[in-house]
Amino acid sequence: MKNRTIRFFLGFLMILLFACFPSRLLSGDNILPELEIDENENSQKILDIFFEAISTDWTELQIMELRKRENENLRKTELEFNVKLKQAGTRLFELEHLIAVQPKEAPYFASFYFRQLVDLKNSFENICVFLENNLEKFDSMRKQIKKNLEMVQAFDIKAPELQWQKNWIRYHVLPIIEQFDTGISHLKKMLDEAGDFRKKSDAVFKREEENIQRNYEKYYSYRFNFLGNLKGRGFIQMLKATTDELWDWRFSAPGMFDVVMPNQFGIEFLFVLLAVVILFTGGGFFLYRWRRREFLYFLRPYIFFGLGFYLMLCVLMMSSTNDIIIFTVSGFFIGLAVIDSAWKLRKLEMGLNGINPFLPLIPFLVLIDVFMSLLLPVGTLLAVLVLESFAGVVWIFFVFFRYRYKNREFVFGALLCGGSWLAAGTAAWLGYLYPSLLIMVISAFMVTLFYCGSIFTQFLVGMAGKIAQKQLLVSFVFTLLIPLMWLLGFMGALIWGCQIFNAGRILQLVYTADLVPGVNIRISLEKIVFLFLTVLLIKFFLRWIRYMLEVFTSERQVDKGSLHSAFLIFQYSVWVIFIVCAFNSLSIDWGNIKYILGGLSVGFGFALKDLLENFVCGIILLIGKEVRPGDVVEFDGTWGTVENINIRATFIKTFDNAMISLPNLQVVSKEFKNWTLNNHILRRQIDVGVQYGSNVEKVIELLLESANRCELVLRVNEPNVLFMDFGESALIFRLRFWVVVDNAAAAPSVIRGIINKLFEENGIVIAYPQLDIHLDSKPEMSLKTSRLDSADKY
Repeated sequence: MKNRTIRFFLGFLMILLFACFPSRLLSGDNILPELEIDENENSQKILDIFFEAISTDWTELQIMELRKRENENLRKTELEFNVKLKQAGTRLFELEHLIAVQPKEAPYFASFYFRQLVDLKNSFENICVFLENNLEKFDSMRKQIKKNLEMVQAFDIKAPELQWQKNWIRYHVLPIIEQFDTGISHLKKMLDEAGDFRKKSDAVFKREEENIQRNYEKYYSYRFNFLGNLKGRGFIQMLKATTDELWDWRFSAPGMFDVVMPNQFGIEFLFVLLAVVILFTGGGFFLYRWRRREFLYFLRPYIFFGLGFYLMLCVLMMSSTNDIIIFTVSGFFIGLAVIDSAWKLRKLEMGLNGINPFLPLIPFLVLIDVFMSLLLPVGTLLAVLVLESFAGVVWIFFVFFRYRYKNREFVFGALLCGGSWLAAGTAAWLGYLYPSLLIMVISAFMVTLFYCGSIFTQFLVGMAGKIAQKQLLVSFVFTLLIPLMWLLGFMGALIWGCQIFNAGRILQLVYTADLVPGVNIRISLEKIVFLFLTVLLIKFFLRWIRYMLEVFTSERQVDKGSLHSAFLIFQYSVWVIFIVCAFNSLSIDWGNIKYILGGLSVGFGFALKDLLENFVCGIILLIGKEVRPGDVVEFDGTWGTVENINIRATFIKTFDNAMISLPNLQVVSKEFKNWTLNNHILRRQIDVGVQYGSNVEKVIELLLESANRCELVLRVNEPNVLFMDFGESALIFRLRFWVVVDNAAAAPSVIRGIINKLFEENGIVIAYPQLDIHLDSKPEMSLKTSRLDSADKY
């Protein structure tokens, strides 16, 4: 009955659904999904918005005025571009001719004009970039206006007043689009003309660059006519020729000076000067309040460094030709600041008095740089080198005989400076210009860099020793500050040295050149320096994280071992990511390298079998956390604390302060007790043997009392005593108790002393091994030999 009722009810529902379906299909109700339409943003409203905006902002008079103004701007831009293009072409021809007529044996002349060629090329590139940006802007605006117009035209509008608005918009917007089309065509024309000039200038640039580099390689050991190489001339004739060269140069020097000096200082240089003054004044006031005496002692190099820093910022804002003298003066002040501060540090440390023996190094370099930048004739430049060398040797002798410096580093530096100056002067006297310059420049930079660098490094190391408790600052000094100081010093010396030879472009080529040509790997000095700096930053970042973790764990009750293991895994992951990114930056093709790695993996697998096993075991230890840094472990009967776990070994510091290095494979595969894996408490035991006949209950009572008297015994579990065995000489008892791991050795020692005292007070004798000897008491036996018997017979 029940089943029949259910079937009737289901059948009635199906009849009802089929009866309603045709009526729903034929009705006008929504059967498809609803279409999302914002009724407030229909075509009429959009049209009204466009019409209101255009009719308000773009009246017919304004549109005409706008077109007129844009046409005028476009005409002026095209006219100015043509003038500059003509000037650039003329200047390119002039520079090409000037470079060609310079003496090939003295490439620094051609390099001077080549710098101007670089500036011309870069300035024209800026014009091209400006035109390209405007073309992109015009094209974007044109597309947007055209898109809006097409959208308005696509509206299906029947009302006459709306149709009139639509036509009005089209009538006023089309001229604007035409104006943009005209501007775009003119800009494309200018860019085409600029492209032709760029191709021509690039060809000249590349050809002259190769010629200068070839001349440097060919004539670096060329011997010029000078006092040590007369070549048939008399000594007086050579002096007269050198004097005539200097006299002729006197008239061209002002023009050269106008070229290498900036034409005018804009308002931006004043803002930079104001910012530098505020920065160094504020820093000086802080240092004066913090360390008044030391700040006043180093005030002179502080002012020198501020001046050099400001001039270096000015150099970054100038073209490469106009910044020659400014760069040299900036290097002069920064070099004086460095060498003066290093000398003051050494005087303060050793209590010296006198003049800095290495002071002429920087002025000599500046003098050579300025004369070569102003294209001093070769003969006069050789004379300058001879005079500088002679003055340097005289200075060294005067200073050391006057003040009698006996420090080894001063003597070594003085011998190096004096010997290099003597060698440079001799080479210049013989007519070898570039060898003399190289000796002078390289020795000056080497002495300055290593002398000052070693002093600053010693100072920073000493400062780090004073703040040893501040691990983050110590890490900053050793990981980042000292390597960065040496890198900046080396790069600064290299850049200034190339500046002296007017060979900055060659340095740029060497800096960016592919060191491994013909291979699908892009390695250059630029990328090597970048990767080196990245390594320094990563090391400092990882040490900073480690220091923060140590601070965090010292203030909270957390699992230090787990945090350390997680940090090591994070550290290895960071280095793996860095290696992958470094390979990508070097343009290494992973598709090719995988075959090489596949072929080498077999050989490396056998050669580095132990290392790979230890590496895998180290990962297992870090992830599994069976052994963590800080755990107290026992290995082959040796106790110690785990100090560190790396990819090769686990380092354990024993309680005797010895460091043991265990390969990770042994830690994983052999028996290794970790006493602090669960917690930091463990059970210790003491075996005691007492004399036979002692009261057993009394002995157990005294042993428990000795454990309870010891303050190092934990009360987590009560101590207990076991009667272990009947020994050969004693009754053996075992006292068991719980202590902290750190007291594992001290607690048994204390308890043994208490046991000995209690046993003495209660008459309990601690047994010691005994040996009982029992003698047999039988009568003596008389022994008679056959010889004695035979003797008795006679």
